[in-house]
Amino acid sequence: VVIPLTVRVLNRPPSGTLLANLTQVVALKGVRIDLIDVGDVDTLPEREPIVNADWIIQTPSGSSQECPESKTYSCTFTPADEGFHTVSASISDEDGAQTRVTLDIEVANAIPRNPLIEMTTLDGNLIDPTAVGSWPVAKDQIILIKGTAIDTATDIGNLEMRWTITDPDGKSTVLVGASRQWTPTQSGLYDVLLEVSDEEGSVTRMGTIDVSNNAPVIDVLTPFISVAEGVSEILEVNISDTATDEATLIICWDLDLSLDSPNDADLLPTNDCDVEGERNEDGIVRIYYTSDKSGYRNVTIRVVDRDGAETMASIEIYVRNKAPLVSISPEV
Repeated sequence: VVIPLTVRVLNRPPSGTLLANLTQVVALKGVRIDLIDVGDVDTLPEREPIVNADWIIQTPSGSSQECPESKTYSCTFTPADEGFHTVSASISDEDGAQTRVTLDIEVANAIPRNPLIEMTTLDGNLIDPTAVGSWPVAKDQIILIKGTAIDTATDIGNLEMRWTITDPDGKSTVLVGASRQWTPTQSGLYDVLLEVSDEEGSVTRMGTIDVSNNAPVIDVLTPFISVAEGVSEILEVNISDTATDEATLIICWDLDLSLDSPNDADLLPTNDCDVEGERNEDGIVRIYYTSDKSGYRNVTIRVVDRDGAETMASIEIYVRNKAPLVSISPEV
Protein backbone atom coordinates (compact mmCIF):
# COMPACT_ATOMS: atom_id res chain seq x y z
CA VAL A 1 0.00 0.00 0.00
CA VAL A 2 1.39 3.35 -0.96
CA ILE A 3 0.35 6.20 1.24
CA PRO A 4 1.19 9.57 -0.21
CA LEU A 5 2.85 11.96 2.21
CA THR A 6 3.33 15.65 1.69
CA VAL A 7 6.19 17.23 3.56
CA ARG A 8 6.54 20.97 3.85
CA VAL A 9 10.15 22.04 4.35
CA LEU A 10 10.46 25.31 6.19
CA ASN A 11 13.36 27.66 5.68
CA ARG A 12 15.53 28.28 8.66
CA PRO A 13 16.81 31.83 9.12
CA PRO A 14 20.53 32.56 9.10
CA SER A 15 22.57 33.15 12.25
CA GLY A 16 25.59 35.22 13.14
CA THR A 17 27.46 37.18 15.82
CA LEU A 18 28.74 40.77 15.94
CA LEU A 19 32.22 41.53 17.25
CA ALA A 20 34.10 44.84 17.52
CA ASN A 21 37.69 45.01 16.34
CA LEU A 22 38.66 47.07 19.43
CA THR A 23 38.59 45.97 23.04
CA GLN A 24 38.06 49.58 24.14
CA VAL A 25 36.06 51.91 21.93
CA VAL A 26 36.71 55.65 22.31
CA ALA A 27 34.59 58.51 21.00
CA LEU A 28 35.82 60.20 17.83
CA LYS A 29 37.87 57.15 16.90
CA GLY A 30 36.72 54.75 14.21
CA VAL A 31 35.61 51.23 15.11
CA ARG A 32 34.74 48.30 12.85
CA ILE A 33 31.99 45.82 13.71
CA ASP A 34 32.40 42.42 12.03
CA LEU A 35 29.70 39.86 11.36
CA ILE A 36 31.25 36.51 12.31
CA ASP A 37 30.18 32.88 12.82
CA VAL A 38 27.65 33.30 10.04
CA GLY A 39 25.68 30.20 9.18
CA ASP A 40 22.58 28.98 7.39
CA VAL A 41 21.96 25.26 7.69
CA ASP A 42 19.72 25.07 4.63
CA THR A 43 22.01 26.90 2.25
CA LEU A 44 24.15 24.90 -0.15
CA PRO A 45 27.86 24.90 0.74
CA GLU A 46 28.88 26.61 -2.47
CA ARG A 47 26.68 29.59 -1.71
CA GLU A 48 27.06 32.42 0.78
CA PRO A 49 24.96 31.86 3.90
CA ILE A 50 23.66 35.44 3.77
CA VAL A 51 23.09 37.70 0.79
CA ASN A 52 22.43 41.02 2.51
CA ALA A 53 22.94 42.87 5.81
CA ASP A 54 21.25 46.12 6.79
CA TRP A 55 23.22 47.91 9.52
CA ILE A 56 21.66 50.36 12.01
CA ILE A 57 23.43 52.27 14.81
CA GLN A 58 21.47 53.59 17.78
CA THR A 59 23.25 56.42 19.66
CA PRO A 60 23.02 57.31 23.38
CA SER A 61 20.62 60.13 22.52
CA GLY A 62 18.15 57.61 21.12
CA SER A 63 18.58 58.57 17.47
CA SER A 64 19.30 55.98 14.81
CA GLN A 65 21.54 56.20 11.79
CA GLU A 66 22.70 54.00 8.98
CA CYS A 67 26.24 52.74 8.95
CA PRO A 68 28.35 55.24 6.93
CA GLU A 69 30.78 52.55 5.72
CA SER A 70 28.97 49.23 5.47
CA LYS A 71 29.64 45.98 3.70
CA THR A 72 27.81 42.70 3.95
CA TYR A 73 30.06 41.41 6.71
CA SER A 74 31.25 44.64 8.40
CA CYS A 75 30.30 48.15 9.47
CA THR A 76 32.79 50.93 10.23
CA PHE A 77 31.73 54.12 12.00
CA THR A 78 33.09 56.81 14.33
CA PRO A 79 31.11 57.40 17.54
CA ALA A 80 30.50 61.12 17.95
CA ASP A 81 29.88 60.92 21.67
CA GLU A 82 30.47 58.79 24.72
CA GLY A 83 27.93 56.30 26.09
CA PHE A 84 26.26 53.07 24.98
CA HIS A 85 25.76 52.52 21.27
CA THR A 86 23.73 49.61 19.92
CA VAL A 87 24.79 48.23 16.55
CA SER A 88 22.41 45.87 14.81
CA ALA A 89 22.50 44.02 11.53
CA SER A 90 19.47 42.53 9.83
CA ILE A 91 20.89 39.61 7.83
CA SER A 92 19.00 37.87 5.02
CA ASP A 93 19.61 34.51 3.35
CA GLU A 94 18.83 33.54 -0.23
CA ASP A 95 15.28 32.56 0.72
CA GLY A 96 14.53 35.98 2.21
CA ALA A 97 14.56 34.85 5.83
CA GLN A 98 15.90 37.51 8.20
CA THR A 99 17.63 37.54 11.54
CA ARG A 100 18.58 40.61 13.54
CA VAL A 101 21.77 40.41 15.58
CA THR A 102 22.87 43.18 17.94
CA LEU A 103 25.92 44.32 19.85
CA ASP A 104 26.02 46.88 22.67
CA ILE A 105 29.19 48.96 22.73
CA GLU A 106 30.24 51.18 25.61
CA VAL A 107 32.07 54.15 24.11
CA ALA A 108 34.52 55.87 26.43
CA ASN A 109 35.00 59.64 26.52
CA ALA A 110 37.79 61.02 24.37
CA ILE A 111 40.34 63.64 25.29
CA PRO A 112 40.35 66.71 23.01
CA ARG A 113 42.28 66.32 19.79
CA ASN A 114 43.64 68.31 16.85
CA PRO A 115 44.21 71.59 18.75
CA LEU A 116 44.79 74.55 16.44
CA ILE A 117 46.09 78.09 17.01
CA GLU A 118 44.82 81.00 14.95
CA MET A 119 45.79 84.66 15.09
CA THR A 120 43.90 87.63 13.70
CA THR A 121 44.02 91.39 13.85
CA LEU A 122 41.40 93.21 15.91
CA ASP A 123 39.30 93.77 12.80
CA GLY A 124 39.29 90.06 12.01
CA ASN A 125 41.96 89.78 9.32
CA LEU A 126 43.73 86.43 9.50
CA ILE A 127 47.47 86.52 10.20
CA ASP A 128 48.99 83.77 8.07
CA PRO A 129 52.12 81.97 9.31
CA THR A 130 55.34 82.51 7.40
CA ALA A 131 57.18 79.80 5.46
CA VAL A 132 58.93 78.72 8.68
CA GLY A 133 55.60 78.46 10.53
CA SER A 134 55.77 81.53 12.79
CA TRP A 135 53.16 84.29 12.96
CA PRO A 136 54.52 87.73 11.95
CA VAL A 137 53.36 90.44 14.35
CA ALA A 138 54.56 94.00 14.98
CA LYS A 139 55.59 95.18 18.42
CA ASP A 140 52.70 96.82 20.31
CA GLN A 141 50.20 95.40 17.80
CA ILE A 142 47.00 94.21 19.50
CA ILE A 143 46.04 90.80 18.16
CA LEU A 144 43.52 88.07 18.93
CA ILE A 145 44.82 84.58 19.66
CA LYS A 146 42.23 81.85 19.20
CA GLY A 147 42.26 78.17 20.04
CA THR A 148 40.10 75.36 18.69
CA ALA A 149 40.00 71.61 19.14
CA ILE A 150 37.84 68.60 18.30
CA ASP A 151 35.88 66.91 21.08
CA THR A 152 32.58 65.17 21.68
CA ALA A 153 29.30 67.07 21.57
CA THR A 154 29.05 66.64 25.34
CA ASP A 155 32.42 68.26 26.03
CA ILE A 156 32.99 70.70 23.16
CA GLY A 157 31.20 73.55 24.92
CA ASN A 158 33.12 73.05 28.17
CA LEU A 159 36.68 72.89 26.95
CA GLU A 160 39.27 74.74 29.02
CA MET A 161 42.03 76.52 27.13
CA ARG A 162 45.17 77.79 28.79
CA TRP A 163 47.83 79.85 27.01
CA THR A 164 51.45 80.20 28.11
CA ILE A 165 53.33 82.87 26.15
CA THR A 166 57.07 83.17 26.79
CA ASP A 167 58.88 86.32 25.68
CA PRO A 168 62.46 86.52 24.31
CA ASP A 169 63.79 87.06 27.87
CA GLY A 170 62.15 83.88 29.17
CA LYS A 171 59.33 85.59 31.09
CA SER A 172 55.97 83.81 30.77
CA THR A 173 52.44 85.19 30.67
CA VAL A 174 49.43 82.92 31.28
CA LEU A 175 46.04 83.59 29.66
CA VAL A 176 42.85 81.55 29.98
CA GLY A 177 40.09 81.32 27.39
CA ALA A 178 39.46 80.26 23.81
CA SER A 179 39.99 83.78 22.45
CA ARG A 180 42.17 86.42 24.10
CA GLN A 181 43.67 89.77 23.19
CA TRP A 182 47.43 89.99 23.46
CA THR A 183 50.03 92.66 22.73
CA PRO A 184 53.80 91.99 22.47
CA THR A 185 56.02 94.66 24.00
CA GLN A 186 59.37 93.33 22.80
CA SER A 187 60.75 92.40 19.43
CA GLY A 188 62.01 88.85 18.90
CA LEU A 189 60.62 85.33 19.09
CA TYR A 190 57.83 84.40 21.50
CA ASP A 191 56.92 80.77 22.26
CA VAL A 192 53.21 79.98 22.52
CA LEU A 193 51.83 76.86 24.23
CA LEU A 194 48.10 76.08 24.02
CA GLU A 195 46.72 73.43 26.40
CA VAL A 196 43.15 72.23 25.77
CA SER A 197 41.49 70.17 28.52
CA ASP A 198 38.26 68.38 29.36
CA GLU A 199 37.49 66.09 32.31
CA GLU A 200 39.16 63.19 30.54
CA GLY A 201 42.54 64.75 29.80
CA SER A 202 44.38 67.39 27.81
CA VAL A 203 46.26 67.96 24.58
CA THR A 204 48.77 70.67 23.67
CA ARG A 205 49.89 72.68 20.67
CA MET A 206 52.98 74.87 20.32
CA GLY A 207 53.79 77.78 18.04
CA THR A 208 56.11 80.75 17.57
CA ILE A 209 55.34 84.44 17.14
CA ASP A 210 57.97 86.53 15.35
CA VAL A 211 57.61 90.09 16.62
CA SER A 212 59.20 92.81 14.51
CA ASN A 213 60.12 96.33 15.59
CA ASN A 214 58.96 99.38 13.66
CA ALA A 215 61.37 102.27 13.25
CA PRO A 216 60.30 105.70 14.55
CA VAL A 217 58.40 107.99 12.20
CA ILE A 218 59.43 111.62 11.61
CA ASP A 219 56.99 114.08 10.12
CA VAL A 220 58.84 117.30 9.24
CA LEU A 221 56.55 120.27 9.79
CA THR A 222 59.04 122.84 8.48
CA PRO A 223 60.70 121.15 5.49
CA PHE A 224 62.13 124.47 4.24
CA ILE A 225 62.74 127.79 5.94
CA SER A 226 64.25 131.04 4.83
CA VAL A 227 65.85 133.15 7.53
CA ALA A 228 68.10 136.17 7.60
CA GLU A 229 71.60 136.06 9.03
CA GLY A 230 71.63 136.35 12.78
CA VAL A 231 67.88 135.82 13.09
CA SER A 232 66.39 132.84 14.94
CA GLU A 233 63.78 130.61 13.30
CA ILE A 234 61.93 127.61 14.75
CA LEU A 235 62.41 124.14 13.25
CA GLU A 236 59.56 121.72 14.00
CA VAL A 237 59.06 117.98 13.60
CA ASN A 238 56.47 115.52 14.86
CA ILE A 239 57.87 112.18 16.04
CA SER A 240 55.92 108.99 16.70
CA ASP A 241 56.62 105.38 17.54
CA THR A 242 54.84 102.40 19.08
CA ALA A 243 53.66 102.70 22.68
CA THR A 244 56.54 100.95 24.44
CA ASP A 245 59.17 102.99 22.61
CA GLU A 246 57.58 106.42 22.91
CA ALA A 247 59.12 107.26 26.27
CA THR A 248 62.63 106.02 25.46
CA LEU A 249 63.31 107.64 22.09
CA ILE A 250 66.66 109.34 21.60
CA ILE A 251 66.27 112.53 19.55
CA CYS A 252 69.31 114.26 18.10
CA TRP A 253 69.74 117.40 15.99
CA ASP A 254 72.80 117.78 13.78
CA LEU A 255 73.01 121.50 13.07
CA ASP A 256 76.24 121.53 11.07
CA LEU A 257 76.72 118.71 8.57
CA SER A 258 80.22 119.88 7.67
CA LEU A 259 81.68 119.07 11.07
CA ASP A 260 81.94 115.71 12.84
CA SER A 261 81.28 115.76 16.55
CA PRO A 262 84.00 114.36 18.83
CA ASN A 263 81.23 112.67 20.84
CA ASP A 264 80.93 109.74 18.41
CA ALA A 265 83.48 107.48 16.80
CA ASP A 266 81.96 106.85 13.39
CA LEU A 267 83.59 109.87 11.69
CA LEU A 268 80.33 110.69 9.92
CA PRO A 269 79.51 114.40 10.04
CA THR A 270 75.81 113.91 9.23
CA ASN A 271 74.66 111.97 12.30
CA ASP A 272 76.02 113.95 15.22
CA CYS A 273 74.06 114.85 18.30
CA ASP A 274 74.80 118.56 18.52
CA VAL A 275 71.60 119.12 20.47
CA GLU A 276 69.32 116.57 22.13
CA GLY A 277 65.71 117.14 21.20
CA GLU A 278 62.79 117.10 23.62
CA ARG A 279 59.08 116.93 23.03
CA ASN A 280 56.87 119.76 24.16
CA GLU A 281 53.47 119.24 25.74
CA ASP A 282 51.86 119.15 22.30
CA GLY A 283 54.24 116.36 21.23
CA ILE A 284 56.16 118.55 18.77
CA VAL A 285 59.95 118.71 18.86
CA ARG A 286 61.19 122.28 18.34
CA ILE A 287 64.54 123.96 18.15
CA TYR A 288 65.68 127.49 17.36
CA TYR A 289 68.14 127.80 14.51
CA THR A 290 70.45 130.77 13.94
CA SER A 291 73.36 131.22 11.56
CA ASP A 292 75.68 134.09 10.74
CA LYS A 293 76.65 132.60 7.39
CA SER A 294 74.47 133.07 4.35
CA GLY A 295 73.66 130.32 1.85
CA TYR A 296 71.85 126.98 1.59
CA ARG A 297 72.41 124.20 4.10
CA ASN A 298 70.64 121.24 5.73
CA VAL A 299 69.91 120.30 9.30
CA THR A 300 69.20 116.66 10.16
CA ILE A 301 67.21 115.12 12.96
CA ARG A 302 67.82 111.52 13.96
CA VAL A 303 65.54 109.39 16.18
CA VAL A 304 66.60 106.04 17.68
CA ASP A 305 64.35 103.62 19.61
CA ARG A 306 65.39 101.09 22.24
CA ASP A 307 65.82 98.35 19.62
CA GLY A 308 68.37 100.47 17.79
CA ALA A 309 66.11 101.24 14.84
CA GLU A 310 66.66 104.77 13.64
CA THR A 311 65.08 107.25 11.27
CA MET A 312 66.61 110.41 9.86
CA ALA A 313 65.02 113.45 8.22
CA SER A 314 66.38 116.65 6.78
CA ILE A 315 65.30 120.30 6.80
CA GLU A 316 66.61 122.64 4.11
CA ILE A 317 67.52 126.13 5.25
CA TYR A 318 68.33 129.22 3.24
CA VAL A 319 70.12 131.89 5.21
CA ARG A 320 69.72 135.23 3.53
CA ASN A 321 72.56 137.66 3.49
CA LYS A 322 71.95 140.68 5.63
CA ALA A 323 73.30 143.95 4.28
CA PRO A 324 75.66 145.78 6.60
CA LEU A 325 74.40 148.75 8.50
CA VAL A 326 76.12 152.01 7.60
CA SER A 327 76.03 155.05 9.82
CA ILE A 328 77.31 158.48 8.81
CA SER A 329 78.60 160.83 11.42
CA PRO A 330 78.30 164.56 10.68
CA GLU A 331 81.51 166.53 10.31
CA VAL A 332 82.37 168.69 13.23
